[in-house]
Amino acid sequence: MSNDPLVLLTQVLIASALWMFALWLIQLRHHNASLADAGWCAGLIAAVVWYALMVEGDAARRMLVAFMVGLYAARLGAYIVFDRIVRKHEDARYRAMRLRWGPNEPVLMFVYFLMQAAAIGMFSLP
Repeated sequence: MSNDPLVLLTQVLIASALWMFALWLIQLRHHNASLADAGWCAGLIAAVVWYALMVEGDAARRMLVAFMVGLYAARLGAYIVFDRIVRKHEDARYRAMRLRWGPNEPVLMFVYFLMQAAAIGMFSLP
């Protein structure tokens, strides 16, 4: 395995794109695009843990940073899961997007989910 930053970022972007693609397929069936928000949180946790395991440096510092980011993303993700997925109330912005996009909604929602994968890569960089 390489610990080259560009290789690691590429791995995170590919894994995130596959993850968000899977979530997009699920939301096609359940019509709850709030999965994108929860998936973003889970993807960020996975990316940061991946970096912490793969890079060199002080292990305690790497684990502390991974823990702090993981705690932030887990708290946010848990709120989204319980408020917008378990209770089945899709966020109002997604309902508005569906109405605005009309028949193009599936394709545009796919693009939106892939943009979330890119956001995972961006937010995981620091």
